[in-house]
This record gives sequence, structure tokens and C-alpha cells, in this order.
Amino acid sequence: MEAKFFDYVVYDGTQPNPTVANVEEGLEIFRQEKCDCLVSLGGGSAHDCAKAIGVMVNNPGSIVDYMGLFGVWQPLPVLIAVNTTSGTGAEATVAAVISDPARHLKATIADPKLLPIVAVNDPLLTRSMPPHITAGTGMDALTHAIEAYISKLTTPYAQGLALSAIKMIAKLSGPCSRGNL
Repeated sequence: MEAKFFDYVVYDGTQPNPTVANVEEGLEIFRQEKCDCLVSLGGGSAHDCAKAIGVMVNNPGSIVDYMGLFGVWQPLPVLIAVNTTSGTGAEATVAAVISDPARHLKATIADPKLLPIVAVNDPLLTRSMPPHITAGTGMDALTHAIEAYISKLTTPYAQGLALSAIKMIAKLSGPCSRGNL
């Protein structure tokens, strides 16, 4: 980004299963640095945290106020999600999962406003994943595909896509998790 004359600031405090504190820290940096947009780089946790930070940029209160369905009032700033893992689908969903340790709660914020404007899925960015992470995210993708196939809300089109995904995962999960792609 420097080569293209973009100023940027990095927030790298997101934990696996991002917390309310992670969102507050990221929001503070966003505001202090007068940021214009969000770029999340990583997997589901990074994307979920960026979505939640985005919610708080233009909406009052605390992130816990937005846990649940369709409660986000104002749109997020531009959000670009760049994957370095695969499997969660967080880069292309309308939801974020945030943990609130104070209330012993892990809850979803679901609203169409959370959908990133761009999702980048470059397989080269996943090549450095350790084999156990590759295997785990492959199983995550498999469960999503099975869920899409058996859901009460599925359609024949969705089932066709789900079967294609299941076949690809079955074929590629072994070689990918061994680094043989």
C-alpha cells in the first residue's frame, strides 16, 4: 500500500474468537488515526473483528447493543476482507461473532450491512498455513457445504453447489493439508 501512496495503520490485537475489548481497541485506533476504510487480513476472527469495528464507526453505544439480528442502524465504512485461510466464509457473510467475557457470552451480529464490499481469496495467500490449520479449515468448509445441502431452506441450485464443494474438498483436502498443491 505504501507503494501506491496509501497511508495505513495496523491493528493486530485480534484474538481467536474476537472480544468486545478487541473491537473497542480497534475502534479507538480507527478514530485516532482518522481512517477511511477497513481492510481485514486473515481468517474468520480478523474479518469478524473488522466487521464489528465497522459497526461501531457509525453507530452509537457498545458492540453488545448490536448482537442479534438486523440491529445495525448505519452502514459500515468500506470493508475489504483478504483471506489468508479458508473455511469460515466470514469474508462473504453478513455476520460477525464476538465474545463478551464479562457476560460469559459469545454472540452473533447479523445484518446485511456487515457484508464486505470486496472479498479477496487468493490461494497463494493460504500456502503458508500450517498443515493442521489447512486440515481444520478444510473441515470447516466441509461442514458449511453439508449444512447448505441438508438445510430446510436449501434449493436445488444450492444443493448442486454444495455437492460440488463436497467433491472438491474430498479430492483436495489430503494433498492441501500435506502442502502438495
